[in-house]
Amino acid sequence: MKIKTWFIWIITGTVSLFLLIQICFYFMFQNWNNSMRDSLIEATAKRSVSQITELYNSVEDVSVNIITDTYVQKYLFNEENGRIWEDYSLISNNISSVIFANKGIKYVAVLDENDILFNVAQAENMLPYLSVLDGVIGDIEKTPQKNSFLKAYRYQNTNCFAYVDRIRPLNFDRKIQKHCYLVIMFEISELENSLESVFDQNKFTLRVLDYNDKILLSANTDEFGQTFVPADHAINSWYKTVKMDQPAWKLCLSIPKAYFSSSETSFLIFMLLAIALNVLLLIFLIKVLIQNISESISDIEKEMGIISSGEWGHRIQYQRNNEIGSIAAKLNVLLDEYENMVSKNRDMEEEVHTARLLQLQAQIEQLQEKISPHFLYNSMEYIKGVAQEHGVEKIADITSVLSQNFRYNMDASKPSTVKEDLFYALSYFNVVNSRRKHPIRLNLNLSKEIMEQQIIKMVFQPILENTLKHGDLGENGAVEFSGEITDDGLVRISVRDNGQGIQPETLEKLQASLRDDVNYIKDEKGDHQGILNVHTRLKLTYGPECGISVYSTPGEGADIVITIRQSGRAIDA
Repeated sequence: MKIKTWFIWIITGTVSLFLLIQICFYFMFQNWNNSMRDSLIEATAKRSVSQITELYNSVEDVSVNIITDTYVQKYLFNEENGRIWEDYSLISNNISSVIFANKGIKYVAVLDENDILFNVAQAENMLPYLSVLDGVIGDIEKTPQKNSFLKAYRYQNTNCFAYVDRIRPLNFDRKIQKHCYLVIMFEISELENSLESVFDQNKFTLRVLDYNDKILLSANTDEFGQTFVPADHAINSWYKTVKMDQPAWKLCLSIPKAYFSSSETSFLIFMLLAIALNVLLLIFLIKVLIQNISESISDIEKEMGIISSGEWGHRIQYQRNNEIGSIAAKLNVLLDEYENMVSKNRDMEEEVHTARLLQLQAQIEQLQEKISPHFLYNSMEYIKGVAQEHGVEKIADITSVLSQNFRYNMDASKPSTVKEDLFYALSYFNVVNSRRKHPIRLNLNLSKEIMEQQIIKMVFQPILENTLKHGDLGENGAVEFSGEITDDGLVRISVRDNGQGIQPETLEKLQASLRDDVNYIKDEKGDHQGILNVHTRLKLTYGPECGISVYSTPGEGADIVITIRQSGRAIDA
């Protein structure tokens, strides 16, 4: 008896969900435990940093108070009256009161170049601090130019810190070269004692490092002066490093991983047993599900074998109402769409074949149309020869100009230059202009760079012809050519006349035609058709920002601006 697939899916999904919940719960516990651990370590480290900073600030305050003390200044730098014993006694008492008010400060000394002037300690035994003072004096002699420094020292398996500050006279008028120093020794052992209230004794290690990770203070005094390597401690310990500004130290608090792992062991064992039972159940259900699916796939495979043998009209017969049945139904739909696609491909191949025949026919017609320009060119040459034989030179000149223009325009696909296109346009213009009662003056103000720009053929001839036909130029009629090359690679050539201009209604209609990017609207009477033709060819060749622009003011003439792309500049996408 076959088990229903949907039932297997439900049981499998339930077991998988329960397994996922267990795994998520385990990781949530881990994250919570890690978060609590990190928060505890971070809060403790920050509190320790605050205590060290507070101690350091108190040391600086003590230093400032002693250095600026009137009696200290008088005792050290009043060379006229000498040092007075009463001042010495008063200064010693003041220093003693400062030390006993700050538990962290263990020893204070005032030095000059020759001797120890004052030294006061909290402990009765001053010998350990005097041994450290020898090292401090040695460091002062090595770097006498330093005004102050802070350094760690070690004595009798104990670490302490010495804050050294140079004492200068407050009266700046005195030029005294005497070198006097204040030495304050302090310890942070109270900080370690405060940590024992948070962690069990011997469960943490507190280290003070400099910015180069050199150990200045550690519970293990053998580490003094060594370099702290995080990788050596990350395996068995959790640690947190906090950087301090004043003093320029780093505080590192490390705690063994075993300290936090004891609470995880029993919970981990329980979770692993529960997960193992769920995995075994899940494997059994997956095996049953795979067997059920395999039988269904085998049925589908037999049906597909019939289709692949060539019976494309056959459809998969599958009666089970499950996911495999849905796949079989979609395969049947796919086979139907495939048959439709094959039919459409046949129709498309026929359409492509028909389009190819029409293209070949159009090419033949295009070749036939080229016969007419050749015939007209040969005819013009024949007329020119007859006119020269009969001495009619004017007709011969006109015919020569026309034949040259026919020859120039026969292959419009080849690019020309502004100079060449102007040459043929002006040769035709001069023929027509010579017949006018008042010939039009031409002014060419185009640079050599513009004259050498590439341009399509037959651009200037329709514009000049439009000027002759519609410009209404009088006795002093003139046409001026000017141009510029813009920074964005466009070449603008202006053809300006001083005629009567274009009427506003006609100008508006012409500009609307030029603005139309689709049909390029034609004038009803056919006027300005040449300009519209040139405009269309320029836009198709050089891009939508190129073409012809027309400006006019009635009574002041018209300005036709031709815009093309500079040679070598690509068309913008």
